[in-house]
Amino acid sequence: MRNLVLAVLLIVQFSGCGSDGGGSSENDISQFKDRNIKYWGEWRSFQTGETKYITTKDDIAITEVEDNIIQIDSDYYIRLGSRNVNFSGEIYKEQEQARATKGYESIGGIDIILQNIIDPNIKAEVSSDEKGDFYDNSLPTGDYNLKVERENQFVESEVSLVREDEDIGAFKLVPKGLANFKIEFESEAEFFYADKDIYKGFIKITNIGNSIAKGLNFISKIDGSNTFKDKPVLGSVKVKEFKKIPIEFSFPKQNGTIKQYILNVDIRDAENRAWREHINLNAYKRSFALHIKSEKRIKGSLKFPNWKSISLDTKDIILNLPVLEDEKFYTLLFTNYGDIDAETIYGIGINRDVKDFSKFRDTGIFEPNNNLADSTILKIGDSKISYLHIDDVDYFKLTMENGIAQFNTALFNINRWE
Repeated sequence: MRNLVLAVLLIVQFSGCGSDGGGSSENDISQFKDRNIKYWGEWRSFQTGETKYITTKDDIAITEVEDNIIQIDSDYYIRLGSRNVNFSGEIYKEQEQARATKGYESIGGIDIILQNIIDPNIKAEVSSDEKGDFYDNSLPTGDYNLKVERENQFVESEVSLVREDEDIGAFKLVPKGLANFKIEFESEAEFFYADKDIYKGFIKITNIGNSIAKGLNFISKIDGSNTFKDKPVLGSVKVKEFKKIPIEFSFPKQNGTIKQYILNVDIRDAENRAWREHINLNAYKRSFALHIKSEKRIKGSLKFPNWKSISLDTKDIILNLPVLEDEKFYTLLFTNYGDIDAETIYGIGINRDVKDFSKFRDTGIFEPNNNLADSTILKIGDSKISYLHIDDVDYFKLTMENGIAQFNTALFNINRWE
């Protein structure tokens, strides 16, 4: 372990380092490593489940346990999301044509500013390329205020950077004093599968502009979907208010493990002004069942390849999770810091029940297993028993090798902290 102190009181402005014209300069994140930038961002306590956002203003004594696990005082934290998010977006405006035939025009060479809402010292400025696209990878996860201005046109919106790769959408420059929109998708389904099952959700359209949006109508579709149906919703939207459009959809059977679909949304108002937006949806071919059992309640985290995380606090659970590409894997970890009464036998099964605990005696069967490099590899069909002792952290890689031995319809039933 390394004892490090986070004492960053500098104002740091990042220049985007995207590729192919996405950034305004080459300004790699590594040049800030001596300022402990690696700890900026959101963390979750193993003991309480509460989140903590470490900012440039914090002066905190930190013990680094692992790249994504730290200790502050007597508590241990796991990083939420990615340390550096690869995010992309698009800037456009309406073409200057006759009202009835207006199209869209990409805007290149314009600066986009993203300002961290919690930490004003974390900031990125990137420039759009000739297609209006922009890219960057200098920011930690968190909520940001996006702002673009050119002459008398602007757009301002709040965006969330969560996963390792984020498409934050298309943003339209409008004259000041007009309505503008941010589009989001909501669904109770955690994952979508290419099984022709019907999924339900809502397209949420929020007016982020400076005036009421009058007489709106919406057209939405998912290119290539098996079925798609939306409920007609019309009418005006006040500033900072929203409308929700109910949709139902399904995906056809597919050969690949994962396929990306695009939910397109077009908006027009009573004066024929137009907006467009898209949201990426992933459909997975099939699922597998992750079984976790323990004698006492066990705490941990399941991380996806894109650094989304699910928190675990359970004695007996079955998770239905998407099968990933062969080279991808889930990271599963369990921890027990400072609580001798929480030592426990536990078991993991992938598309298999967990083995019987009654004859288990080998408390060191998977030790050392306290960092990602030494993690135990579990494949489809494996069932393992281990022991979590005091001040322990156990890592497992759940690989997709050998495919799926059977389909499992266990419910996705998990106690989440978020």
